[in-house]
Amino acid sequence: MADKGSKHQRIEVALYNLTADPNERNDLSSKYPDVVGKLKERMAYYVKSTVTPLNQPPDPQARKAAEKNGCWGPWQD
Repeated sequence: MADKGSKHQRIEVALYNLTADPNERNDLSSKYPDVVGKLKERMAYYVKSTVTPLNQPPDPQARKAAEKNGCWGPWQD
């Protein structure tokens, strides 16, 4: 699903065999929906245990940079 006005495609979920496909070109998520489901459950488990950092407020520029670049990464000089 691509965002209108964005040159980057937004991926909802993807599954790769990194041993056989290190460049992540073959998305296996539709072939193995059971694996995707298990991984999503595990992520939900970990998300429940996260704690918001108290040292800094969220930086809206981080999200803007991630949306612009299509990935999370450094956004400050």
